[in-house]
Amino acid sequence: MIRSQSRTTTFAHSMPAAGTLVRQSYRLALPSRMWLYVAACLAAVAAMAFLHLTQASYVAAQVEHMESLERGLLEIKQHNNALRLQIAEYEQAARIKQRAAALGFREPERVEYVTVTVPASYTSMKGSAWDPSQAMSSPSSQLPPWWIAAVGQLSAWNQPPVLAPANTGP
Repeated sequence: MIRSQSRTTTFAHSMPAAGTLVRQSYRLALPSRMWLYVAACLAAVAAMAFLHLTQASYVAAQVEHMESLERGLLEIKQHNNALRLQIAEYEQAARIKQRAAALGFREPERVEYVTVTVPASYTSMKGSAWDPSQAMSSPSSQLPPWWIAAVGQLSAWNQPPVLAPANTGP
């Protein structure tokens, strides 16, 4: 930046008299365009300061919001852990037996296991509602054997019961 100084002299009268003091003042003279640059620089600094303060307050608000969310998450995790503990207490076998006894349940006196077999004639039948062999016809729908057996067993349950002669043991 170039600064020019001009020296102006002012006189008390148009012509100084002998022995009078001459007052001199120095004035900083900048071109008018230079003042425009100074004002633009000050405005830019003020805008940057405002932008910095705005961003800093936004970041502070976001940090505060994140901390509140983390506190909420911690509370939810603690509540979830308390519920898991409560579930574990309810799943204990002794508690289940106690609750069942309170509801009037008792242990069975006799346990029978029933085996359901699928007749061979049923698996060879065509035209039923669902035929497991038809599912195997397309290579894209390869079903596991356990699934076919389970569906066949469920279908067998829907058939009318076959009465077998009772075993008359000794």
